[in-house]
Amino acid sequence: MCARFVKHISETRPDFMPHLARLASIGLLTEVVEDFIKPTHQQTTATLTLVLDGPIALDYLGCSGRELQRDVKTVLNSLRGLGCSIVVFPTTCTEIQSNLGSMLNLPPEKRHGYTHEAMRKGEVMEAYVQSVARNPEQALEAAGIRIKPITLGQFPNQHRFF
Repeated sequence: MCARFVKHISETRPDFMPHLARLASIGLLTEVVEDFIKPTHQQTTATLTLVLDGPIALDYLGCSGRELQRDVKTVLNSLRGLGCSIVVFPTTCTEIQSNLGSMLNLPPEKRHGYTHEAMRKGEVMEAYVQSVARNPEQALEAAGIRIKPITLGQFPNQHRFF
């Protein structure tokens, strides 16, 4: 039934798909939080490491507007309180730089997306977005999100002779 609804929405109102995708990602994060709140066996701290993708990291930094930042911060700060650590991979920083740079290089009338809407509404200043685009690593570190380097020990399949 849900799959039919999603298919119907994608065919009749494709402009709603980003909203459904956002709801799905928030739902997944909420499930993780609920599992920590009501675990099957009691444990005082968590050893889970969450790896954020570019859009969620941008939401956390406030580049997508106040409402998205508040939602993501609530969930991630709750997980931090349970002992989880939050990291991003270097490729996420490259993705952030590329996405923000592409948007900022367009004339204002051709820009689109969450960051542009937040700037248009005055929820985030363009100077801040430019600062994040120039150095996402620094912005993420300042927000308490570590950059986790990728090593061959973690991903041996990235060896050039694999």
